[in-house]
Amino acid sequence: MATRKLIIERRKGQFGRFPACAILSDEKRIGEMAQDQMKGEFAISKGEHAIQAQIEGPDGRLYRSNSYFSLGGKDVVLYLTIDGSKLVLAYR
Repeated sequence: MATRKLIIERRKGQFGRFPACAILSDEKRIGEMAQDQMKGEFAISKGEHAIQAQIEGPDGRLYRSNSYFSLGGKDVVLYLTIDGSKLVLAYR
């Protein structure tokens, strides 16, 4: 199956902290960004995907970002901002 790249770059949030986070595609983990890793690249197929980021909070609960719906054959670059337990994935 043909693949394309998903690139996620972190943006500094209000609290300035970069916890480790999992990257999900259609509810399945496709990779992880280590704590303080500012950029990650992941392989995804050329089909449709619902991309999310997920962190585990200090209370042990899982928090997820909004879903970004990706389709088509082009590489995708998304920006991730984490402020406390609020995660936001944005296209620009």
